[in-house]
Amino acid sequence: MSNITISKLDNSVGLLIERLDKNIPYDLDQDEIFSLYKKHKALLFRGFNFDVDGFTTFSNQFIKDFSDYQGGGSRWKSIDREQINNDKTLMTATGSIQNFTIPLHGEMYYMQDPPELLYFYCLIPPKDGGQTTLCDGAKLFSALDQDTKEFFLSNQIKYIRYLPDGDWQKAFMTDSYTELEEFCEAKGLTVSLQDDLAVQIEYTCDPITYNDETGESIFINNMLYIYFAEISFNQGEVKQHLGDDAKFCPMVIRLADGTPIPYSYIEKVVTAAEEITVKVNWQKGDVIMIDNSAVMHGRKKTTDLERKILVRMGNPELKVQL
Repeated sequence: MSNITISKLDNSVGLLIERLDKNIPYDLDQDEIFSLYKKHKALLFRGFNFDVDGFTTFSNQFIKDFSDYQGGGSRWKSIDREQINNDKTLMTATGSIQNFTIPLHGEMYYMQDPPELLYFYCLIPPKDGGQTTLCDGAKLFSALDQDTKEFFLSNQIKYIRYLPDGDWQKAFMTDSYTELEEFCEAKGLTVSLQDDLAVQIEYTCDPITYNDETGESIFINNMLYIYFAEISFNQGEVKQHLGDDAKFCPMVIRLADGTPIPYSYIEKVVTAAEEITVKVNWQKGDVIMIDNSAVMHGRKKTTDLERKILVRMGNPELKVQL
């Protein structure tokens, strides 16, 4: 690829692909990009001066059928994702409130078939904080002590969502309970309608996945995000963002039998992740390409309300021989 440098983003995960001279044309070979993505799991493109249209065109190279985030967890009032340019597949990564940290998580792991490929685009970089964090799930699993590994290998987890009437219609993009049932069946979810027309939705799965080619165990799920969100909710910190009428945390996580996940294991995961987590300091026009089957992501808090990171997601169609 001409007029391009490629270097490690960090020793833990990812590459930085940087344009050398903004006045000289560049060549980004599609096959080479995809090969690098599959091998290094996260690619940060810098210096390419992408605008929103350019980001859309770039991301279209590898995904034809983008997710519209139906059933997504971040559909709660002021943290809801904003649609951009009337494109239901192009949205803000988070809502208008960003003064809290988002723990590491895999995107949409609270249902079957989460998107494999994520794109993040920096439209407006934050003036302070607001870094996106990345963590290689295989390296995280490897860093856990044997007791913690065995605990998560031998225990499934359950995501439990409680969405009042009005909220589930927004999250699942339908007013029809029948259509909601059909969606849930296709995604491996169980759903029940409550007397007050709220819905309870559950998904049970393994917290550890596996690389089909290498056999590596991968710690990737929504455990940390939802675990700490429930704590914040119970302490009253989240209610100001969800609204005063929010009586229940919209999503909680438990072991498959319904019992809480012991904090000691959560703490061990957090401690191990801190040693191998990469922080990306955004610059305007940056694009990150993330393998959502291998790498968890999160966000540091920021007081800058202007920060705007856009996201697209889906499953790649281009397959290259590595």
